[in-house]
Order: sequence, then C-alpha cells, then structure tokens
Amino acid sequence: MNGQAIAAACLAAQLAAAGCAQGSRPAAVARDEAGEASATLAFETRGTLAQGARARADVELELDRRRLVVGFGWSGTPRTLRLEVRASGGTGEPRVLLKESVASPGGPEGWLERQVPVPDALVGQRVRLELRAEAPGGSAFLARPVLVEAAGGAEGPPNLILLSVDTLRADRLGCYGNARPTSPNLDRLARAGLRFANAYAPSNWTLPSHYSMLSGLYPAAHGVDPDFHRVAGYRHPSEKLQMRGSGAERMLAERLAELGYLTAAITEDGWMYPRFGFDQGFASYVADTYGSLASTRARALAWLEAHGEARFFLFLHTFQPHMPYDAPEPYAGMFLDPRHAGILLPGVSVPVRFLELFADRTFPPMRAEVEAFRALYDGEVRYVDDFVGALVEVLERRGLAQRTVLIVTGDHGEELFEHGGLGHGETLHEEAMRVPLIVWGPRWIPQGQVVETHVSLVDLVPTLLRLAGGEPEPPLQGEDLLALAAREKRQGEIPRAVFAEAWAPGGARLGAVWLGPRKYVVRRGSEVRESFYDLARDPDERSDLAPRHPGELEALRQLWGRFQEDSAAIRERLGPVETVPAPEVQERLRALGYVD
Repeated sequence: MNGQAIAAACLAAQLAAAGCAQGSRPAAVARDEAGEASATLAFETRGTLAQGARARADVELELDRRRLVVGFGWSGTPRTLRLEVRASGGTGEPRVLLKESVASPGGPEGWLERQVPVPDALVGQRVRLELRAEAPGGSAFLARPVLVEAAGGAEGPPNLILLSVDTLRADRLGCYGNARPTSPNLDRLARAGLRFANAYAPSNWTLPSHYSMLSGLYPAAHGVDPDFHRVAGYRHPSEKLQMRGSGAERMLAERLAELGYLTAAITEDGWMYPRFGFDQGFASYVADTYGSLASTRARALAWLEAHGEARFFLFLHTFQPHMPYDAPEPYAGMFLDPRHAGILLPGVSVPVRFLELFADRTFPPMRAEVEAFRALYDGEVRYVDDFVGALVEVLERRGLAQRTVLIVTGDHGEELFEHGGLGHGETLHEEAMRVPLIVWGPRWIPQGQVVETHVSLVDLVPTLLRLAGGEPEPPLQGEDLLALAAREKRQGEIPRAVFAEAWAPGGARLGAVWLGPRKYVVRRGSEVRESFYDLARDPDERSDLAPRHPGELEALRQLWGRFQEDSAAIRERLGPVETVPAPEVQERLRALGYVD
C-alpha cells in the first residue's frame, strides 16, 4: 500500500474508534451563485465537474506546477471505481497520467484523492486533461483538478497550518497566566515561537469571527454577521438572514491556492458548514457536523501523514472547549475538586437549556458551581492541548516541522461568571474577546518573543500570505503579524487600534475599540450607551472612565466612526449577502442548543 492508502486505512480505523461513521448522510450536490457545482460525500465537499455512472470531463489548463491533485468520488455500492487521467497537447498522442481500478471503495459514499506528478515534458505546457471515472452499480464524481507545488524541502515557502479552537479564551492557558497545567504543549510552542499577548476576536461568536479570520475583513465589511440572538431562536426558517458571503471576497484559501498550495479544511461545527461560504477556495472541505475532537484529531493526523509531498495549507477547527463541557476522562475530572457535590460532575452532560438558567441569572450559581464550571472548562482546554501535541509529533516525525508554520488561536472566548454571565454572544468583555495567538515554525518564526501590540484575527490573512510569498492585496483590513513583531522589537509597543462587533439581546448593536490600554465600548439600541476602561489599571473592567474623561471618549468615538465608514465602503463594493441555513445545518444547530 502507498502512503495515502495506509493513511486512509488508519483514518477509517481511528474514525471508527472515535465513534464517527463515514458516509452517514446522503450525497449532496449544490451550485453556488457563480454556477460552480460542488458535491458533499461523507462530510467532504469538493468542487465538482461531473457526476454519473460514467463521469467524464475535459479541462484545459497550463501545467505550470509539478503536481496535479484530482478527487474521485462515489456513492451507492459500486463494485469497483475506475479512474483515469490523460493529458494531450499539441499534436502528440494523449499521455496516460493515471489509470487505476479500486475494488469496493468502502462505505456508501466518499472521495479518493490522487496526487499525480506532472511529467517533465509537460511542465509549462497547455494541455487538455481528460478525466474519467466509472462506478458500476453506483455513481461516480469528478472533482475539479488543482495544480500544486511539490514540497520544497528547505527551499521555498513553508507549509501552513491554522488551528482555530472554538471558545478558547487566552487566560486559561499557562503561557497567559493560568496556574493550572492546562496547556503544556501550547506553552512549549509559545516559548519556541511568537506569543501575542493582546489578540482579539472581531466578534463574540463563531460565524462572523471565523469569516473574519479567513477573509481578513471585519464583520461590518464582509457582512456575514446575522443577529446572534435571532439565529439562536431560529423559529422562522423561511426568513432570510445574512449567513453567507457574496462570493466577491477573496478568501485565504483562494489566495493560497493561486500560490500553489494544496488547500484543505477539517471542521466539526454546524456554524462552519460550507453553505455559509467557508469552502470557498478549498480543494477539500470536511465539515463533520456530527464530529468531535476525537474524529477531527483522527482526520487531521491521517491527512498530515498522507500529504507531505505537496506544499499545503491545512485549516483545522475543533468545537471544544465550547459548552457543554463534556470532555472524556481523564480530562473531565482533571481539575475538578473531588469534594464537589453539585450538578457539574465528570461525565454528566448538563442540558444547554439548563445552562442558560445560569447564563441569564435565573438560577445564580453558588461559588462552588462557578469553580466547577471553570474546572470543567480547563479540562477541555487540556484535551485540546494534547491534540496540539499530537500534531507537532507528526510534523516532527514526518520531517515536516522544519518547513511548516503552525498558528493556534481561538475564535472568541467564554464568560465564566466574571461579570455574572456564562457563555458568549452577549457582551464584549475581555473574557469573551481576548484569545490566544501563538505562531510556531522552527525555521520561520522568531523564538521566545512576546508581542504586546494589540492585534486582531483579521491580521491572519496578510500574515499567511506573506509567509507564502504572496502580496496581501486589498480588500484587507489586517496587517502582517510578523512585521508588527519585528517593529515592536526595534521600537517598543506600537499603539494600534483593533475592533470588534456583535449583537446584544434585543437587537442592539455592540462595538469595541482597543487602543493601547484604553478600551471603548458602545451599545446602540433604542438609546446609545458608551463606556471606556483603562485595562492596564483595571483589567477586569470594573471602573467606567467615560463620565470623567469626555475628551478621550470623543477621540475613541471618532475612531470607531471612521472604522465604520471604511468598512461600509468595502461592504458596498463586495455586494449583497443572503442565504438560509440548509435543513441539515439547522438540525446540527438544534442539537447544539442554538435552535428550538
């Protein structure tokens, strides 16, 4: 068996052990607004050219890179899956690049990926690719082929891995001040790389924050920013909400694919579903909305084992440590007081609606319950940290560490009763907005530097593009993090404004500006309420300085207004965004407690 076949076999075994069945929902074929078709098979979405018992497609392209990646899919129960790729150019005879027959591919549906080296004689030539797939007794699918750079060894840009840990607040990691040993692997990466002490999410919940992370635009600019509270009570499926980008955004995966990167994503949350626009630019987008950290870990490690020959960008997203806090042992009870006798016990999954009684103060928790919530949350953080350790181990064992940059962050934080609330999506307090940001890469990243300058998740796109050898072309609202780190090392901390936006209960609009130690917060509903804090002296946001400092308040108000004007101009250029979540997405959101 070749490396990909071995990895596929290992993945199947690991997914079975993780309790995640492959092919557990029927194939889905869709077209986006540009008319591009895609097919979802066993949770994996790929751009698709043809489908049928005998699928055929011809594509003209210039073979300007050394490696061709083609996806072949099946559904039903075909006895065999026959694959063929031919290339013809000029007056020569067609050249067979791939011819293979796969007996009983396994499962009711799925994708096979083949990486085909481009012959020297065809490099730089414009050719017609003839793609063929047959699935007797079922249906075959042909994915759009992509050309990628071969792994460059010590030369060329690095591989890129971006790991987004849902609901991970900064101060629950050891390297950000937690006394508990929640993050030994992440702490090690921070010591060996860059740690950004003041990184902020652009929103307080998953959908808009991730769209900012992957577009380089704030929510006011990209527009994928529905009222969280209307979505949380999604009782009117016919009502259209702003849930998908216009398609005019140039997403990170698109930009990296143009630079020769093989792009892939592995996610496990309903808010990261492809129909929201997240698959734009990815050759492969796995969205296992029935998955878990165990299944994400299995897929991610198998993917790395199989793809060391191509230069790649891998985006990973895990739903933990999102509520409900239900990590397996030993993580669930790792930090819980053994004398605790309340409802929050290891192995007990507390219903989300019951947790909401704590969140809305209907059922104020006792001090012991507060500590139990924090202990269970910290156990989930340690669970994720062990996944990070496994990723690094694979990179080092496969010889990929010296040509890979790994970035770990969170999409937002979590309130654990610091201001009386539980969860996220309600406020822009520090516990909901300040996230970890660690950048590690032995050959590429400065070692042991802590950057104090304020940064945002919108800075990730220009940073990764620079690492990949590209230019961060507009529209973008972020800056290159590595350039900021270098400037701070020379000049000291750089005053820089970063922003966040969200919805408050009742439809009020929230906004925040961080500028040095100052933080400005505005709430626009039936009335406007403003406040600002000095986080250097008041990190817990207990003392509102707005009544005593009208001059500073006005300066921050004007800064927020200019930001809104700039974002609105970008939003107008990109065009409208509207869609409704598909039924299966609503089903997943209902299972998570977001939908009645």
